[in-house]
Amino acid sequence: DGRVVGVDVLAEASPGPAARAVASGAAEALREELGTPSDVQGSMDADGLATPWASARLRYQYRDTVVTLSAIHLPGRGVLVREQYLAAGLAGAAN
Repeated sequence: DGRVVGVDVLAEASPGPAARAVASGAAEALREELGTPSDVQGSMDADGLATPWASARLRYQYRDTVVTLSAIHLPGRGVLVREQYLAAGLAGAAN
C-alpha cells in the first residue's frame, strides 16, 4: 500500500579508529534523538570495538517501531556498522 516499513543502512567495513568512530557517533546521535536504549549489548565506543570480533548492539523498541544499531569488528576488514529502522505495528511491545 505504499508505506515504508523498513530502512537498512550498512556502512562498509573499514579499518582504524575513524571507522570505530562511525559506530560511536551513530550511537550518540541515536541517544540524543531517542534517549536511553531499550537494550544494550557490548560497548559501541571506539575502545569497545578495537579488537577483532568485538561487537555491540543498541536497540530502541516502541509500540510500532524498532531501531537497531549494531557493529562488529571483522578481522582484516575493520568495523561494519548497520542501522535498521522497522515500522511493524508490534503488538504488546514496550512503548
